[in-house]
Amino acid sequence: MTLGGEKMEENLTEKEWIHNGLKCKVVFVRQSHRCGYVAVPKKNPAYGKNYDVVSVDVHGGLTYGSLEENEFWLGFDCAHAGDRIGGRILSVLHLGGNEHFWTLDEVVEETNKLAEQLAIIEEQDCLGYEISEFLRETPEEKLLEWSRKLKLSR
Repeated sequence: MTLGGEKMEENLTEKEWIHNGLKCKVVFVRQSHRCGYVAVPKKNPAYGKNYDVVSVDVHGGLTYGSLEENEFWLGFDCAHAGDRIGGRILSVLHLGGNEHFWTLDEVVEETNKLAEQLAIIEEQDCLGYEISEFLRETPEEKLLEWSRKLKLSR
């Protein structure tokens, strides 16, 4: 398997779980940085789409979308400006003080956030809609109701 563009032997799958009925995974890439991935079901409007057209709010935006072993995965990485990776800080103009190494728990939380947004995309068929705007414009009670409904139906 080459999840994340690298052979899995070079990476460490740190955690796999189900959130909102979707398969999730955190991979530690070459002892450098973590990536979070969610398997997208075929019925989801995001299935098979280029990650650039799927509007979700995750750290650094989506950076990965690929069919791997008959499953379509979308994901993000924690190797952006200001992120600490493998002992280095990524930024040409880094002035210190803002670097951050993403822990497993933080990446799990961010991956759960991605799974929740993908579940809303599926439920509302809103691929072309800015999900962050959708989340801002939708009352919190309605989002909680959808989240409970999705958890019960999966």
